Amino acid sequence: MFLSDLVTALRALRRRPGFFAGACLTIALGVGATAAIYSFVDAFALRPLPFEKPGELVTFDVRNPVGNLISTSMPNYRDWRDKSRSFSSFSASAGWGVIETGRAPAEALDGQAVMGPLFSTLGIRTAIGRVFTSEETEPGSPGLVVLGHGYWQRRFAGDRSVVGTSMTLDGRTYTITGVLPENVGFRSRDTEVYLNMGSIPGLPWDVRQASFGTRAYARLAPGTTVAMAAEDMRRVWREVQQAEGRPVPEPIVRGMHEWVTGAARQPLFAVLAAVGLLLLIAVVNVANLQLARGEELQRDIAVRTALGASRGRLMQLRFAESVVIAGIGGVVGIVFAVALTKGLLLMVPTDAPALLVERVGLNPTVVVLALVVTVLAACAIGLVPALRAARTQPASVLVTTSRSITGRSPMSNVLVGIEFALAVMLMVTSGLAMRSLLNLRATDVGFHAGQVMSARLRLPDGAYTGERWILLQERVAAEAAQLPGASSAAMTLMMPLSDRSTELQTWAEGRTGEQDGEHTLFNIVTPGYFTALGVPVLQGRAFSPDDRAGSPPVIVVDEAMARKLWPGQDPLGKRVTLRERVPGATDTTTFVYREVVGITKNVRHYAVAEASRPQAYIPVPQAYQRARGGLYVAVRSRGEPAALANALRETVGRVDPAIALSDVRTARSYVDDNLGVASLVGWLLTSFGAMAMLLSAVGVFAVTAYAVTRRTREFGVRVALGGDPRALVGRV
Repeated sequence: MFLSDLVTALRALRRRPGFFAGACLTIALGVGATAAIYSFVDAFALRPLPFEKPGELVTFDVRNPVGNLISTSMPNYRDWRDKSRSFSSFSASAGWGVIETGRAPAEALDGQAVMGPLFSTLGIRTAIGRVFTSEETEPGSPGLVVLGHGYWQRRFAGDRSVVGTSMTLDGRTYTITGVLPENVGFRSRDTEVYLNMGSIPGLPWDVRQASFGTRAYARLAPGTTVAMAAEDMRRVWREVQQAEGRPVPEPIVRGMHEWVTGAARQPLFAVLAAVGLLLLIAVVNVANLQLARGEELQRDIAVRTALGASRGRLMQLRFAESVVIAGIGGVVGIVFAVALTKGLLLMVPTDAPALLVERVGLNPTVVVLALVVTVLAACAIGLVPALRAARTQPASVLVTTSRSITGRSPMSNVLVGIEFALAVMLMVTSGLAMRSLLNLRATDVGFHAGQVMSARLRLPDGAYTGERWILLQERVAAEAAQLPGASSAAMTLMMPLSDRSTELQTWAEGRTGEQDGEHTLFNIVTPGYFTALGVPVLQGRAFSPDDRAGSPPVIVVDEAMARKLWPGQDPLGKRVTLRERVPGATDTTTFVYREVVGITKNVRHYAVAEASRPQAYIPVPQAYQRARGGLYVAVRSRGEPAALANALRETVGRVDPAIALSDVRTARSYVDDNLGVASLVGWLLTSFGAMAMLLSAVGVFAVTAYAVTRRTREFGVRVALGGDPRALVGRV
């Protein structure tokens, strides 16, 4: 019976193609947008991480004595592992890019250096071969490597006999022990190689202040909660601090899921709430159209009632139309959701967790949500018209003439009011979000990123040391500055707003107590850096070629550091020392005092929305804290910076074919990525707000058009009797 009603409803709706198409597309817009956004919420915030028993996994933020989050050192890691009682497994890893040097040209690989039973901690098993044992990650171990599945397919064409063979990474031989399964990885499924950390020479295993991007991971022991583990780690921290006799970084326990998804949860739920409002507006819109159509069908319903049709039958007929509209709208909405999801994935910041981004899509959960939303939409848009049809009084309707029709029903007016209220609410929210985004984009980040191309040099370990390392950096900078279209070039330890940072403790001369030190961002640059990046030197001078290893040690500081160390004083000529890791030193520090020769504008390094932190710059020839594998080269272009990419690769290849480049990108892309989440949320909310206002306007127009159509005869009579047409327009 109901199936025949659906066929009848479809035929009736096809006689009004404009109404039919508009109603279906409105529902499709609401369902599609909701499903697309929910696919992101599901992937980022609701679904468990793709590890074994992910609820038991924790990681550790590390807070230094001044409250900044930093990576941990190996002495800290060993203390936590050996003294804690709350974990069944404890491990660590560090991002560790390497170069495959066994073939030409040299290729930079994305890697992870593994300490402890990382794979078993996470519950990751190999597709072929095996992972490392904990003992094989300790210092002095022979080189072992586990391959990511994608790299194995690309490099070795899926050859299963590769296990047990060797490859050359950073000039050292590594034995391949295993290959991870497809769609399995740690931190990112794009990770190509996993090295045992103990095989890497020169790591500061015993220096508590030295970290190299290491993060610890653990699995809770049975019956242990995150809160219990946090209290246990506070105990360990107090014991270590007491034994050291000085402040040490504090470990903060966080659930793995919270750590991976924390930054994305709030913006995603805000967008989901906004799209929920858009869906509600779409439903109210179609319900209002159905209500107006019900006014048009009143005489037909009255005739059916007079001929004996029951109230239930009338409700079923009217509800069938809503089911057809919602059903077709839902199907089109799912197709729209697929397209919208693909488009949104192109806008996701590149630094978003790849393990989560790869899960975004129309999975069964999202499809079920779309179906549920469609059913609810059918109920919502069909309920009021169906009830109204059931209450139709044949006698009053059949004797009613067009002269008694007065326009929209009170219920229609209520729905229009609700629709506009929701649309205004969404528009105000989107306006506030867009204003915040525009304010962020107008923020002075302290450097001019517009025409800068950058790339990171990846050097084989041990290939460049001492004076050779210095000469290499200077040569690359000099040759990059001579590229056609380049105006200047320089080398730097870290690009602003990149994910790389180094902090060292800093003391003004005469204040060397542990409590007097200030944690400072530390950068190594060549002369020309401030010109290439467009960082203004406010006082004093920038570095010059005369600032060599044998000349007086110098330093350039920013405004924030100058105010911190010498409030109300002129810093030029003052002396400062950093806790640099002098070659051969362990936990004892050789203090090297440097004279302040310049003061620069503050540069925002961690985030556009975060206030600048104190920062110091040291010339490359005078640096003790050198970068493993080289620095970034930054080139300012007179034109489009991306056009320099190929020429930059060729230039570095001529200097040394064994050098690989990675992170070849513009400085502007660092800024855009840093604002990626805010930009995505802002544009989505603005788009939804505009859609909401458009739907509201279209809905009011359609309902008004229905009312005018039904009163055409009345308006004709009024004009015939001498009524003013302009007055009629005003009434409409």
